[in-house]
Amino acid sequence: IVNPSLTIEAPTATNYTTNESLDLNYTVSDINLDSCWYNLDLETNTTLSGCINTTFNTTYGSHTLYLYANDTYGNINSTNVQFNVTDIVNPSLTIEAPTATNYTTNESLELNYTVSDINLDSCWYNIDAGANTTISGCINTTFNTSSGTQTLYLYVNDSYNNINGTSVTFTVDLASNVSSLSLTPDPAYTNSTMNASVLFSGD
Repeated sequence: IVNPSLTIEAPTATNYTTNESLDLNYTVSDINLDSCWYNLDLETNTTLSGCINTTFNTTYGSHTLYLYANDTYGNINSTNVQFNVTDIVNPSLTIEAPTATNYTTNESLELNYTVSDINLDSCWYNIDAGANTTISGCINTTFNTSSGTQTLYLYVNDSYNNINGTSVTFTVDLASNVSSLSLTPDPAYTNSTMNASVLFSGD
């Protein structure tokens, strides 16, 4: 009528920074040892073949691992340990547009980017370190800006407040839209009144 002795050695009651291949190490002893199994957070049981140490994967957050052992007479022992898994990896972030080039319009410029994180939370940007603009859903968008050389700063964070940021510097030259300039009279004379006609090219 003696229960198997059972002690968890790993994981311990601490914080882990990875959620994959965590060690499940334990000692178990019984002259009539039959089987061992465990579960996370009282969910699906996993049998431990041969009652040997193993590894397991889990999700980020707080968890409790429950470990069990029985013998051939149906005597059961159990123990558990609480631990936490924290995400410390910054999201990946790459700007695809705008690029470091010259633009001839300052309206509806594309802001295209790729972002990836298992715990993605929010994205935002600013121009020349000015006011931040939140990007709902972290999707591609468009923006308006002024003429001249400027830098777009793009940021992303996850639910564990890991932050990544990147930037791109580009130029908006609205004068490049001027395709022709005509003066009347032609030729012009000193001290005479002239009329100017300017034609702007399309975007």
